Amino acid sequence: GAARRLGIPVHPVQDPNGVEFHAVLRGVSPALVLNQSEKLLRKETLSIPRRGFINRHASLLPAHRGRLGSFWSHASEPPTYGVTFHLVDEGIDTGPIVLQQAFQDVDPRWPYPKVMQHLCAKSPALFWEAVARLEADIPPQHMPASDEPPHRFPTLDEVRAYRRVLASRRTA
Repeated sequence: GAARRLGIPVHPVQDPNGVEFHAVLRGVSPALVLNQSEKLLRKETLSIPRRGFINRHASLLPAHRGRLGSFWSHASEPPTYGVTFHLVDEGIDTGPIVLQQAFQDVDPRWPYPKVMQHLCAKSPALFWEAVARLEADIPPQHMPASDEPPHRFPTLDEVRAYRRVLASRRTA
């Protein structure tokens, strides 16, 4: 919605690795693409924008790579909060870090939707800072290696465990 209000073209696609999307990308010849898809991009797709694809991840990578990083960081003990903008590669949240910001102003007793609202409210300014870094040719930082596999959606048992953690924080 914000992009449309600002007159920035938005091109929803079904298959980001398909020929239709490749044609759109080549037609607009973007320098950079903001990627907020859970679909993995292939090398051919990644090579089209001059500067590549950038992703916003609502946790401090490399911890909590994969799905719902913000949920897993909120559910962990002790919790950590932050946003990472990184370049997209063929891995899962493994591309170089353009900008990373930790937040100390999140109350660990907040419910997860409030945490996400807080992180998302701070993300636009961080996005533009990340873009400015790329424009200034500030080299992204190498993503530290992680032995942990990427997260997936939490199971019902993991959600129940999270609720117990949250309840204990609220009674502490």
